[in-house]
Amino acid sequence: MESHSPFGVLWAGLGMAAYFTALLWINVLLSNFLPPLFLIPMTWFMDRTQKRERWNHPETARRVVAERNAARNARIAGLTN
Repeated sequence: MESHSPFGVLWAGLGMAAYFTALLWINVLLSNFLPPLFLIPMTWFMDRTQKRERWNHPETARRVVAERNAARNARIAGLTN
């Protein structure tokens, strides 16, 4: 039967503590930094689909164009006064 010294037990304990500390650290970092990597592109996708849906309705498209023209005319009127 092999016998290990107390130093070997302490060395193994230190190794396991380092392993589980690293595991905990990685999980904390992933939980903090991984969600924005999915959430930010998801907002881009949602904005793009909402714009596409908005332009599919003719009355909405006409209203948006009218608002843009009104804003442009207001800027032009402000420049000429």
